[in-house]
Amino acid sequence: MMHSDQAVVRTRWRRMGEYLQATVIIYDPIDFTEPYIRSSMMWVNDPAMVMSPYPGACRERRKASDE
Repeated sequence: MMHSDQAVVRTRWRRMGEYLQATVIIYDPIDFTEPYIRSSMMWVNDPAMVMSPYPGACRERRKASDE
């Protein structure tokens, strides 16, 4: 998809019962007259699945604790 250097991408997560839905919204005042919105990728909750934390969040926490 074409986009300008002013494009901003936002991802919103929503839990719907046992499902997780990702909605991606692209704002680009140069190439789009309105936000481009797509909702997709629904996952079923699996309590047995092990998920590692997002690496960026871990680094941010370490920085905050070092201060």
